[in-house]
Amino acid sequence: MLTAQEAYLQNVQANYRFFCYHAHNNGRSDDDLLWQPSRFHRFLCDKAQEFVERPTDKAYEILILNTPPQHGKSTTITATFPAWYLMKNPDSKVIVTSYGDSLAQRFGKQNLDKVKEHGKIFGVSLDKKKANATEFRIAKHTGVMISAGYGSGLTGTPADLIIIDDPVKNRAEADSETDRNKKWADYIDSIESRISAGGKIILIMTRWHEDDLAGRLMEHYEDRTTV
Repeated sequence: MLTAQEAYLQNVQANYRFFCYHAHNNGRSDDDLLWQPSRFHRFLCDKAQEFVERPTDKAYEILILNTPPQHGKSTTITATFPAWYLMKNPDSKVIVTSYGDSLAQRFGKQNLDKVKEHGKIFGVSLDKKKANATEFRIAKHTGVMISAGYGSGLTGTPADLIIIDDPVKNRAEADSETDRNKKWADYIDSIESRISAGGKIILIMTRWHEDDLAGRLMEHYEDRTTV
């Protein structure tokens, strides 16, 4: 029979919602939680896990999460989910991209730190030869996470999971048709060409324009898109 601690750690491994709570709040009191899971955050956790784990017969699938700013979507997904996904699937490849290299690398560092701290639960560790905010690898496996600005630094890097978090920096970019066209071209050239067969793409963004990246994906790939 499992001890309470063993059962807890099994839940952390199997259930992303449990891992997210553990990764942010382990050892903290209820009055000092860094991540307080509302119904909304639990929904995000469950939806992301269900999306990546369900089989698909399509070339790849897209999950679009549209929320207002400052609702914890990046903390709940981009800063945490890749670490859990890689530790469960240590031979998989992940790309995280955002409007700039610095933000993408911040997400990379946050996930690297979680693998470093919690890898033992999953029986994995970081490859010490390659462990930085831009790229880190799982020791004795082929798993890797690469973090780069949207449309840059992704050439030649295949991925089973790609997370695009806030590809639009501000309203000026959102209102620019030239920038919207460039974002779409970058998606075709740098994102779609990198996703592995049967792979998953998660797009997280605040929508400021009907013709943004989310809008174009829904228009062109309705059959493979979940909103």
